[in-house]
Amino acid sequence: MPIITILPIIQAVGLFVFCIPWGIFMAYLASSGEITAECMCSLDQNDDTEDSLILLNSTNISNSTNGTAIISDDSTGCGEGCFLYKSFSYSQNTKYAGLYMLFVWFWTSQFIVAIGQLVVSISTAMWYFTKNKIGVGNGTFFKALILTLMYHLGTAAFGSLIIAIIKTIRAMFAYIQRKLSSKPGSKTVQIILRVIQCCLWCIEKCMKFINKNAYIQTAIFGYSFCKASRMAFFLILRNVLRISAVSLVSDFVLLIGKLFIVVTSTIGAYFFLDYHYSDELNGLWLSTMLVCLISYATAEMFNEVFGMAISTILQCFVADEEMFLPEDRFAPGSLAQTIDSTEEKHTSSNTIYPKASDGKSELKKKHAFAKKNIFVAPNKFNISSLQGSQWCRQLYSIA
Repeated sequence: MPIITILPIIQAVGLFVFCIPWGIFMAYLASSGEITAECMCSLDQNDDTEDSLILLNSTNISNSTNGTAIISDDSTGCGEGCFLYKSFSYSQNTKYAGLYMLFVWFWTSQFIVAIGQLVVSISTAMWYFTKNKIGVGNGTFFKALILTLMYHLGTAAFGSLIIAIIKTIRAMFAYIQRKLSSKPGSKTVQIILRVIQCCLWCIEKCMKFINKNAYIQTAIFGYSFCKASRMAFFLILRNVLRISAVSLVSDFVLLIGKLFIVVTSTIGAYFFLDYHYSDELNGLWLSTMLVCLISYATAEMFNEVFGMAISTILQCFVADEEMFLPEDRFAPGSLAQTIDSTEEKHTSSNTIYPKASDGKSELKKKHAFAKKNIFVAPNKFNISSLQGSQWCRQLYSIA
């Protein structure tokens, strides 16, 4: 599925399309305030710092006859040694509208991210639960996109709503913290607000982790969001050693990839600008830092695809091991050996679930548990047996 690598571009285009009306509404909202003109004068003519400035008087320009506040005969409208300072003042309803638009931004951006995660998860699950993996191509990606848009938009909307609410609460506390920063005697409140911000940041990270694994469970079994979150939590709890070991290795590999992309892009851009445009630019550092930021954002978006695919394969492997007998499993021998060897290197404990050599009695118990708890996928099929290829063909209508 080579086309899956351009998914971040599709998401970026969708976010850009959303930003057009959102930016227009925000521009109108920002310009709806009343302009207040204030004359600022210095107590000391030789000191123009902020502490030496005082407010002489103010007037609301929108209430004046010709739209300009005129206080004296000079060009600024203020006395000698003073200057006119203009600012916007907003009503309470306008502030609430701005907060609502900020919430809309958080929800929509996280919704687009959730759609991408679901598409990657479903595509990877369809690839994994297919015996003949050579036949999986770009058509699988488009089918995963259709399944996401038809059956899982509510899951993506609910998961992104939780993240949007947390982000909005964080923004509200940041606004309060900024307002109190200039007031004396608010150090204790500042510390409390910082602690709250730290707690909210931790909650947001935890919810993103839960959402990610819930989307993977939705991709494999077709669960709703709440059930998928619960099943993902217990699946990770049952296989905490294996999942944590593989996750640590994958995160390290993705980090190396990000650093490689950012460093090579930044160094290449610096030498390119220095060779071709050194005489035309006043400095290279600003342009180089801009390239660094763009390369980091690009690496973050594209690495997210690979990270989601790795997490999905890992959960597919665990589900495959829990539901099917060794001869019916989909995982190739190389994948099983890689996961087991990674776990053995990071922990001396035994795997949570028995391997094929542990006997079929325990595997049959797990089969019964999986068959009892398996979810009927969106196309409403019934599982009469847990034969791997048949189960997957019914789940994803794979020929």
